Amino acid sequence: MEGEFDYINNTYGLKVKKGTRILCTYDNTRGTVVGADGGILKVAQDNGEVGKYSYYHPTWHMVYETTDKLDRIEQGRAE
Repeated sequence: MEGEFDYINNTYGLKVKKGTRILCTYDNTRGTVVGADGGILKVAQDNGEVGKYSYYHPTWHMVYETTDKLDRIEQGRAE
């Protein structure tokens, strides 16, 4: 059985894991990845309520904060 992030990382060439910091440029939301389900990221928003999560497609308006750089994913952008 694949891990919860294997499908996302293998399909989209990402290196997402629990604890990855994200910025969704569509709504300017920052948060921390806490899980994944069915190819969708589960994110605890920085300004959200404890225990409530948002769900994002891994390549739609996403910027991943890594230790090396900011990785902007432009694929699938809908303007």
